[in-house]
Amino acid sequence: MDCEEYHPRPLAISDRLGATFASCVVGLIFYLALPPVASAQSSLWGEDGSAWATDSILPEFSYAGYHRGDQPPPEPKAEVSVTDFGAKGDGETDDTEALRRALREAAGKTIGIPAGTYVISGRLDLFDPNTVLVGEGPEKTILRFTRGLQEIEPASATTGGGMATTQWSWSGGLITLGKSSGNGGSGTVAIVSEARRGESAFEVENADAFKVGEALLVRVTDSSERTLLDYVHRGRTGDISRIGTQAFSISQPVTVAAIDGQRVTLDQRLRFDLRPEWSPVVSRFDNPSQEIGIAEFTIAFPERPYRGHWMEDGLNGFEIRGANNWARNIRVRNSDSGAFVTGTWCTVDGLVLESDREAHESGNTGHHGLTVQGRDCLATNFAIETRFFHDITVSNNSVGSVISRGRGVDLSLDHHRAAPYENLFTEIDLGEGGRVFDSGGTSGKGLHTASGATFWNLDAKNRFPLPGAEFGPPGTIFVGVNAGTVRSSDLPEGWHFEKIRPESLQPPNLHLAQLQRRRSAPASGEGTGGAGEFHSWTNSEGNTLEARFHGLGPDGALLETRDGRRFAYPLEKLDPASRALARRLAE
Repeated sequence: MDCEEYHPRPLAISDRLGATFASCVVGLIFYLALPPVASAQSSLWGEDGSAWATDSILPEFSYAGYHRGDQPPPEPKAEVSVTDFGAKGDGETDDTEALRRALREAAGKTIGIPAGTYVISGRLDLFDPNTVLVGEGPEKTILRFTRGLQEIEPASATTGGGMATTQWSWSGGLITLGKSSGNGGSGTVAIVSEARRGESAFEVENADAFKVGEALLVRVTDSSERTLLDYVHRGRTGDISRIGTQAFSISQPVTVAAIDGQRVTLDQRLRFDLRPEWSPVVSRFDNPSQEIGIAEFTIAFPERPYRGHWMEDGLNGFEIRGANNWARNIRVRNSDSGAFVTGTWCTVDGLVLESDREAHESGNTGHHGLTVQGRDCLATNFAIETRFFHDITVSNNSVGSVISRGRGVDLSLDHHRAAPYENLFTEIDLGEGGRVFDSGGTSGKGLHTASGATFWNLDAKNRFPLPGAEFGPPGTIFVGVNAGTVRSSDLPEGWHFEKIRPESLQPPNLHLAQLQRRRSAPASGEGTGGAGEFHSWTNSEGNTLEARFHGLGPDGALLETRDGRRFAYPLEKLDPASRALARRLAE
């Protein structure tokens, strides 16, 4: 992922999804104490999604993240400890081999890392399904890596401009989750009917290999005339002379809703047309690298000064490959690059990037902060507390992913060319707002983004300009962004811009709104006081909140607020009427 710079013309992290009932109520009380702000809806969405049509330019994002957004990443308890395999965590002993032994001998289990500082001098690979590393919190459990990837595994590379560098300048992590990037599939079958973007059914050569509920991968591959590249750029590719001779392809992970003869119906909309010239195929999506996770620790690197762009040593935090893999509450300190997400249906929740190292003369302390280069992945509740050349990056293979609920010092939303397609940035505090759309990527690889790049509720201390026409093609969407003066006559053809103040935009988070809408299909009993409706819940202190009931779990009543936040609230902390309501709905 080499870079050529593009510069357009001249808080704490938001509440976690697991926020407590009490914090939701406090937030509600605080909100009610503020002067009222008139709400506004987008013409693309309307109220509760009423204006969102299947053929809308506004893409579908509700399937992003772990298990397609249908469940949060797990919070497993440790079954074994790294100390069982000889790890000391004393800040002096090299614990590399002890942790590697734990990963080998306890593969498939949740491995605890007690409080302490663990010195690591090599890579840690989590390749076996269901393997999890969990610490006791980023303040307590620290993995201190002493060497970069270039010292461990030297790998030469050159930038698009011919400068010598290493492949670790833009890829790889000292901790790797999953063996493969999830681009494969098995049992490939030809699709023999055409379908349009927004539709959800097609006919195949032989549907016998598939079954309802199964995950599939739909893929199209470009023709020699490059009509697929032209399509995803909606007729305006920009210069694509350096994309290369290998055929461009794009794929979408989906799930089977029904099979009727040779006709397969999906439970979601297609992101792209299916045309004979693009040789559409569908295969079973059975990537074996699944259910791998890391949680609750800090990855720390030495405080050596940052040497500059393309001069990185590979002090990179982690990389997530495979499918349905995840990272939660991970802090990365003094990195060249923080995290790379290259898998499918993967989630990064609660990532914090920080640095104490001496910055380069550019003011940056690293290259890539967070790179989401996978399909239908989710990065949420993040804080980037330093500056990278590219704080958040999408590039080739970035399709249908969501960057949500985060903040930064002066965030750059880097669109790195090579056709990132239909990605969402929503509910983000950009910090200063001085370089919002600064983007890299080798020239000759198209515009900075393909169609469907969606920017929804982006705020900053200062108003910022929209990017120039070289940024994106028709279908680039800006709604509720804190931009300066924008004249419709100045907008590139096909761009959609709605001047709505970020604090007025409803819903504030498009991803959560789409997810809630998908989950809100009528339930049995809805309309008769059943679990599908929103109810008023009151705790023992008299605070009241509206929320939907999702059952009783070991930690109490599972509730979901109107903005999509889900949490468990202890039954004993609800007042008697609310406890009785929870038990009635559970029955």
